[in-house]
Amino acid sequence: MKDLKVLIAGAGPAGLSLASMLADERVATDITVLERSEAGDTPGWGITLRDHALSLLELDARLSPEFLDGRALRHRGDLVVDLPNPVDVRLATLSRRALVLALLGRCATRGIVPRHGVNIEDISSSELAEYDVVVAADGAKSALRSRHADVFRPRATVGRNRYK
Repeated sequence: MKDLKVLIAGAGPAGLSLASMLADERVATDITVLERSEAGDTPGWGITLRDHALSLLELDARLSPEFLDGRALRHRGDLVVDLPNPVDVRLATLSRRALVLALLGRCATRGIVPRHGVNIEDISSSELAEYDVVVAADGAKSALRSRHADVFRPRATVGRNRYK
C-alpha cells in the first residue's frame, strides 16, 4: 500500500480528530494540518458529545474531570449550563477550547503539529496537487470548498439560531 500524503485544512475538532485517527491507523505517514488562526485562538462556546466519542479519541484521560460530568459547562469558573444526563445516555459537554487543546495534545504525541497562521487560500493549486488527499475541515465558510465550488457544489441555507 502506498503511503498517503494528506493535507488537512483546519485545526478544529474535525481536522484534528481526523489527523490523529489517520496517524493511529497508519493510513498516512505524511500528515500536514494547516490552520488560518494563530495558535491559542480557539473560538466557539461549547460542544456536547456522547461519552464514548471521548473514549474513541482517547480524550477522556486528557480532559479535566469537571468537563466530563453530564452536560455541565463552566465559563470563566461560573456554571453556565447544568443538565443531568438522560438515564440511558452519557453525555459530556466541554468548551471548544478544551476539546481543541486535548486534540492538539493527542496529535502532538503522534508527531503532528499544525502550522498556524497559514491560510489555505494562499496555497497554490500546484502545491495542493502534491498531496494525495486534501481535506476541507476549515469550517462552515470553507475557503477550500469555495475555491473548488464547481466540483463540490456547496449549498448554504441560513437557519434560525437562538444564540445569535
